[in-house]
Amino acid sequence: MSPKNLLKARLNSRLSKLEVDVVAAEIISGALSMDTLRPLLTETAPVFLFNFYWILATVANRSPKALHGLEIPLFHGMQQHTANESVVRSVLSVFKQVDIPESIEDALYDFCFRLTEAADSSIAHRSFAMVVCARICKKYPELSGELLPVVRQVQETYGTVSPGVRSAARQVLAMLTPR
Repeated sequence: MSPKNLLKARLNSRLSKLEVDVVAAEIISGALSMDTLRPLLTETAPVFLFNFYWILATVANRSPKALHGLEIPLFHGMQQHTANESVVRSVLSVFKQVDIPESIEDALYDFCFRLTEAADSSIAHRSFAMVVCARICKKYPELSGELLPVVRQVQETYGTVSPGVRSAARQVLAMLTPR
């Protein structure tokens, strides 16, 4: 059986944190190649998607460079699965860590900015999206004028009820506010 099919079989039932850690370690070590992972970004089975994107977020937290070459397909995979909250949350978590390719900066910023200001965005999406936007604003400071008022509004509206929003807003303000 091919490495891709073996991985698919492993991820078709809900994984434990330990199992996620094992697969993440295989990716970090290079035992699972980007060529094996790339085609799996377009799978549609909900349990598989949950597991796979959770693993990718875990890899990004431990070794962001291990996902080099997967950033653009990862973004496109997220766009394909925008209705799946776990996929969006995991991909945004990845983009908080990895280098963002220039070719997707505009689209990723727009996507994240919309999530940050949308009234129906989940707290996790909003928190992660703010930080991703801020990372892009570091490269393009002229965008900060657009983002900072939205972040302050989100902080005022949700910061008292969500430690995640409060922390993300503080992080963004520290990144983008001149000292």
